[in-house]
Parts: sequence; C-alpha cells; structure tokens
Amino acid sequence: TLQNPNSLTPTFIPSSDAVVAGQAKLLLTAEPIAPCEGTLTDEVVLFIDAKPVVEAGLPITICEGETINVSGASVTGSHAGYLWSSSGNGILTGADSLTPTYIPSPEEIQAQQAVLTLTAQATGACSEEISDQLIIQINPKPEVYAGENITICEGESFTTSQAFVNDGANPVWTTSSPDGLFSVPNSVITTYTPTEA
Repeated sequence: TLQNPNSLTPTFIPSSDAVVAGQAKLLLTAEPIAPCEGTLTDEVVLFIDAKPVVEAGLPITICEGETINVSGASVTGSHAGYLWSSSGNGILTGADSLTPTYIPSPEEIQAQQAVLTLTAQATGACSEEISDQLIIQINPKPEVYAGENITICEGESFTTSQAFVNDGANPVWTTSSPDGLFSVPNSVITTYTPTEA
C-alpha cells in the first residue's frame, strides 16, 4: 500500500506478497514543463528482509515428576539463531535446539505451571528479537491415604473417616477378604461391615 502517492515523501507498506518476494519496486513519475514533452519515470528497488516467525508450540500438560520433551516448535524466515529460556529455575537441556527437554523446578511444580520462551534473533535490516512462549501445566501427583490401622470388635462396622484422596479422581475401595461390604465403595468416606462367616 502506498500512502500519499502524490507526495515526494509517501509511505509504503509492503504487502504480504512483497514480503514473500523479498522486494518491491517504487516508481516515481513526473510530467515535464512545456515546451518539454514526454513522461519521465525512475524507480527504486526496495529489498525487504522478513522477520523470523517463531512458534514455541501448543500448550502441554504433564504430571508432577515428568520431564518436558518439547515438540512442535519451529523458526522460519531469516534469523541469526534461536535460543530457549525458562522463567523458572529448572534444568533446561538443548536450549539451542527446537526439541529441548526441561525438568521443572520445585517452585514451578508448586505453582503448577512452567513457561519456556523461544527467541530468535532477526538479521539484515531487522534487528529485533522475536519470541513465543510455551505454557506447560503441571498436574500434581494424586495423594491417597486410607487411614491408620485399627482394630474393631466382631460385629462392629468401620467408617473410613481418616481417608482422603488429593488431586485424584474415581476412588474405589476393595478388600482382601471375600467377606465384607462397603456402604459406598466409590466414596472416600464410607463404612465397611465385615460379613459373619
């Protein structure tokens, strides 16, 4: 797009086609003053260095204790190199690769999130750094506690009042004894009644 084309100092905004082609021609045309005749034209070639396109990848989810194996990242266009960095204090391996690995820090595990940033350095007429972030959600490991061992008297029932499940789903109680019933086997807090032989 050429803004103010009748000015000697117009503004040119390259189209996407011009950026892909890497250049555009600007023509300056003027009419002579009488008695001179003939239109005069000159051109300037504008070479366009494209900025790099940086894609760190789609958000991913891991479980606490797992290592992050990055995939799906890409850097295209003109660039002088790229580098990964982390917002935390985890262990980043292969920072100059598109497929690095990352072990989250305890602080990131507690926050349940880690952020990796992929940055490319533009070249030529472009001097800025182009970055994109990869968001990693860290799900905590489930914690399961059935309670302390206890002794009951024959004929009594037992309620699992000390039991809990943190960061887990679909709890279910089973017994090593073929005899006995849980009032609600899919509930963390339930009542177990031994069956008389």
